Amino acid sequence: MKSTTRRDVLKSTAALAAATVLPLSLTAPAFARETASNDFLKQFFTTSGRNSIGSVKLRYKTELTWIYQQRGFVPLWIENNRPTSTSKAVLKKLASAQLIGLDASKYYSRLLNQLAKGKKPEHRVHFEIIMTDALYTYFDDIAHGNLRQDHASSGWDLKEGNIDVHSIASEFFSGNHSFRQTIDELEPHHRRYKGLLDSLHAHYVMAANGGWTEIPKGPALEFGETDSRIPLLKRRLIESGDLLESSVDDGDIFNLAVFGGLTDFQSRHGLDPDGVLGPVTTSELNIPLHKRIAQLHMNLDRWRWLTRSDTDSNIIVNVPGFDLDVTLNNQVAMNMKVVVGKPKNRTPLFSDEMEHLVVNPSWYVPSSITRELLPKELANPGYLANRRFEAISLDTEKSVPISSLDFYDKHPRNFLSSYRLRQLPGKTNALGDIKFMFPNDYSIYLHDTNAKKLFAKTQRAYSHGCIRLEKPFALAKLLLQNDGRSDVEIDARLGRKSTTTIVLDRKLPVHLTYQTAWLDENGKTQFRADIYGHDKRAREAQDKDKMLYADAENYAIDSAENIVVSSG
Repeated sequence: MKSTTRRDVLKSTAALAAATVLPLSLTAPAFARETASNDFLKQFFTTSGRNSIGSVKLRYKTELTWIYQQRGFVPLWIENNRPTSTSKAVLKKLASAQLIGLDASKYYSRLLNQLAKGKKPEHRVHFEIIMTDALYTYFDDIAHGNLRQDHASSGWDLKEGNIDVHSIASEFFSGNHSFRQTIDELEPHHRRYKGLLDSLHAHYVMAANGGWTEIPKGPALEFGETDSRIPLLKRRLIESGDLLESSVDDGDIFNLAVFGGLTDFQSRHGLDPDGVLGPVTTSELNIPLHKRIAQLHMNLDRWRWLTRSDTDSNIIVNVPGFDLDVTLNNQVAMNMKVVVGKPKNRTPLFSDEMEHLVVNPSWYVPSSITRELLPKELANPGYLANRRFEAISLDTEKSVPISSLDFYDKHPRNFLSSYRLRQLPGKTNALGDIKFMFPNDYSIYLHDTNAKKLFAKTQRAYSHGCIRLEKPFALAKLLLQNDGRSDVEIDARLGRKSTTTIVLDRKLPVHLTYQTAWLDENGKTQFRADIYGHDKRAREAQDKDKMLYADAENYAIDSAENIVVSSG
């Protein structure tokens, strides 16, 4: 989209947000009350073989055929040759699709408004069919996302939502469910999804109020300093809700109120909250509002990708947020910091089930990490033995002391053809004292770590892909309590000095996700850096789709006056 077009869309959608679009009634939808079938509808869906209405290609012709057959080809949206009040209410929802992170152009909202006002009978017929197809598309996108997992991502394998859109939509089109009931069944119920909707609404209101102020570049500014940029900084922090307008004056001094507002902003954006207006913080302040809104859109879609069958109890790791949430029986039971994979060793994004945990585990070192460790042994013989590493023969499965291998055997290429590296339990073990297993194709798991100092850092992408836990034994106790184990048994099992495997009776779903925006428990919107580039890929897909939808709708609008009804 051109910048002017984007600005117009933001402005109009922001106005809708500021005005607050009223929800449709909770009662069953009042469709057209006519009982006579429409000849064109019957011909189009039974004999024409066409998949387009005018210049609009129908996305759900098969589903629409079933819907209208069930109605005996009686129109849904037209009565006495006029759009019904229900159609007008639904059309307002389609026109405000941005408020839930979707794109109104995809649902032909401007075209449908034009057809609704058209004078020709042909306009009514086109309105009827396109309206139904657009609404079905809207329902499907609410359930599964406008950007789909395979379209807007690479290397994701999240367990997708098992939502039967056809059955749910059929209840609406048959008049059994209201619009609100239908949306409730289709959309995610996770608290972070709901929070993102609130945040998106608030950001559109910010846009309606003029957006936010740009901060000029310049030398770093600290508490107590005076600078002409301070009034602009105050205004910017007020606009995004990080600073109360009543707590600042018109001066250009970096006072305590500004310091507090800036550290709040830095914390919300995953920056070191040092209260210094440096180049990184200035750059973050100057990210355009429309890009933040697009970021909220793509994160809403990521919640739509997840299954809805395990929302009562699960473990969710948010990779760019560097945190882990445990939800049990619809209540947040635990939250902790995590360390995730470096950008060159990305933590994969997928869904599985927590099956067991291992106390005092050995570490079977992946070949990629083995290649990193062996050169250290070659440069400093005894490096591996001092850290309780041993070689496991691939032929005999027996352990072999590293000291018994010669220089040739320790070369990575030769070693990996005959041996596997294993680290025994102990203080030097990279997995710490416990690991949590949800067997998967990526050999990824949660585990303790002996590098505790990393949890003090704001950015925590340091691992080779597995997830290191801030409070591993607290998580173990929680899982075992959820499993129905007594405190005495839990303490005994977790306190053993030998390697112990504990199988969980209640397997808990695990989702490794990528959320760069969410609303926290204090009602503040959190944004995080796109550490793996997934947002960049999604934004490119968003922009491409928006252009396609806008072009298709513009062409359809231009062609609308020339439409002719024909069964073809």
